[in-house]
Amino acid sequence: MPGMLQDLGMLAIDKAMPTVYKGIDDRQQDHRYLCALEISQLETDHAAIGEWLLDSWRIPQKITQLIGLSHAEVESDDVELDPKLIQCMRFSGPVADCIYCDEEYKNYMDVAEMAEKQFGLDITDFLSLIGKLTEEYQEMASLFDIDVGDATLLQANAENAKQILLKSMGMV
Repeated sequence: MPGMLQDLGMLAIDKAMPTVYKGIDDRQQDHRYLCALEISQLETDHAAIGEWLLDSWRIPQKITQLIGLSHAEVESDDVELDPKLIQCMRFSGPVADCIYCDEEYKNYMDVAEMAEKQFGLDITDFLSLIGKLTEEYQEMASLFDIDVGDATLLQANAENAKQILLKSMGMV
């Protein structure tokens, strides 16, 4: 659930202050850029805004804290969350970007290496994860009547990325 809610703050910012994201079409999937932009304009980022918003809706604190820490560089001393949960939450963003936004497959290798370093997933486990998440992403979107584009294209992107990764690893 936190992974699906982690960018809720972006929606809130866009609705309340649409000029913040104006003119960044080509960089709207770059989370580092977005966080820096938000901090420069708002002195906070979408993760903190999402945490505040979910707190106001009385969402359980464990979930809201994960949202607030999703882009933080350092751990907060007063957070009583399992570091692995925080790690998974932070990993979900780059994985989602691979599935939905990385049409040139340029970030797949970095994310695959991150998966190996942080979670001990080898390349085949990572590719299996991407395939499963792509299917679940489509199912979740349909539950909420969200158009995520052509389902066949998303599957093809995942398969193309798999082939590129396997070739780069000398496995094909």
